[in-house]
Amino acid sequence: MPSQEHERPFPPGFWWGTATSAHQVEGGNIHNNWWAWEHTRGKINNGDRSGIACDHWHRFSEDFDILQQLHQNAYRFSFEWSRIIPEKGKIDEAAIDHYHSVVSELKKRRIEPFVTLHHFTEPSWFTKLGGIKRKQNICHFREYVELVAREFSKEVTYWTTINEPNIRTAAGYFQGIHPPGETGLLPYLEATRNIIRMHADAYSILKAQEPSNIVGLVKNISIFEPGDATSWQDRLLASIFDYLANGVTLRALKTGKLPLAFFQPYTGLKGSSDFIGLNYYSRLFCSRRFPELLRGRSDNADPTRLCAGLGWEAYPEGLYLSLKRLWRELQVPLVITENGIGTDDDQWRQAFLLQHLYQVHRAIREGVPVQGYFHWSFIDNFEWTEGYASRFGLVDCNRKTLERTIKASGHLYAQIAQENTLPAKFLFQETTLN
Repeated sequence: MPSQEHERPFPPGFWWGTATSAHQVEGGNIHNNWWAWEHTRGKINNGDRSGIACDHWHRFSEDFDILQQLHQNAYRFSFEWSRIIPEKGKIDEAAIDHYHSVVSELKKRRIEPFVTLHHFTEPSWFTKLGGIKRKQNICHFREYVELVAREFSKEVTYWTTINEPNIRTAAGYFQGIHPPGETGLLPYLEATRNIIRMHADAYSILKAQEPSNIVGLVKNISIFEPGDATSWQDRLLASIFDYLANGVTLRALKTGKLPLAFFQPYTGLKGSSDFIGLNYYSRLFCSRRFPELLRGRSDNADPTRLCAGLGWEAYPEGLYLSLKRLWRELQVPLVITENGIGTDDDQWRQAFLLQHLYQVHRAIREGVPVQGYFHWSFIDNFEWTEGYASRFGLVDCNRKTLERTIKASGHLYAQIAQENTLPAKFLFQETTLN
């Protein structure tokens, strides 16, 4: 880091927030594909199930009081599609009223809602129809978005359509570790084509309902590096994985053409993001030497400093590189919609936070229009296949009592948010990740 001559302020109006998703915190989401997946033996670490999760469904007002204590001016969360339409053709008005209350309580506290429409989960009835692998099912997602757009466009301005479309399709249709558990390149590509269609349709619907809606896609960026920089095979693998995981979606947004579609653009796809949400966590190393085709750590990684359960090491500069890449390729404003670390070592989380925010500021200094940062996550929650073993929260959630306790990292983040600045006294204390 450079010399400690001055503080590093962020732009006026910068969004400081945290992020969650409905299934991971609400509890009781019994009508979606993940609820069924969790009840299949061997799918979730330690046999965990989301269950009551953090009971955010009932405790959201209490949680928003904590957001106020953390001096946050924004909160990213998702609507649960399977609560709003639990059965095909059946709308649950009580669920809609609930989300109106959620938005209202945020507004009362002057916290801007950033609503995600699709964060990994889909209704069970939709899955039984073949899910996102079947193009004819997209109409059901459009109906959901049309309903939400009518109901909430006067209250919500900022929308993200799909969370990490490439992760949803890769994990569910290529690796088979998320529902529906399919494997293969062709299912992955077909599902990816359809989920990109879903994004474009959602964007068009939200903008038609209210032109002032600000709508974007959330894209996870992983940095792919060759395991052996001298190996052409490793370099080639890194390029292939980068294209499949990152390039396919970025190309679609830039050209308006779906994967494997080289001529006819998809209507409404090009220019279908007023901003891009960036989810960034780490890098991956690609090796021709099986079985370690992909690994999330370098050869000299400290085994005590790997993300709990997920196994990757921190790489703060990758956040800067990802911001630069997105700005270079898409030329739209950027919001960091997720960034965090799963660990029980909260001192390390503080170091992680400081070093990554330094890289955000570095990108802003170089002209990248970053408008906000949402830490993942607000509270320790159900971390998909890792269950409750990987703790990302700035707030602890006691698994027995559900009592909330702000961690030291939460207090650190609160001070940064309140001052809209990275103070020199924080930047230049010991923040090593190794």
